[in-house]
Amino acid sequence: MSITRKKNTGCLSVLIAFIFAFIMIAAVYYVATESDHECEGEECPVCECIHVCESILHETMDGAAEALIIIFMIIAFERELLRLSGGFPSGTLVSHRVRLND
Repeated sequence: MSITRKKNTGCLSVLIAFIFAFIMIAAVYYVATESDHECEGEECPVCECIHVCESILHETMDGAAEALIIIFMIIAFERELLRLSGGFPSGTLVSHRVRLND
């Protein structure tokens, strides 16, 4: 993969993260500001919009929590594999008494 393609992919992922964060903040703000509105009954458009925002928040938070758990499990598994395979150094240069000034 070329460097420019990696850079474009990184920029795209940052842009998507910002858009996602903006939608989440906007949904939370809308629910907070309209939570004490005067309801017009069963077909209230504000209540319907609040329910949609709440469902977006619940769905994304559940998915985010699951993704974080999976990421942490993968990191812990890789660290354990590295430790068992001897991938981590057993000591430092000082503990091995390596002279660095020649």
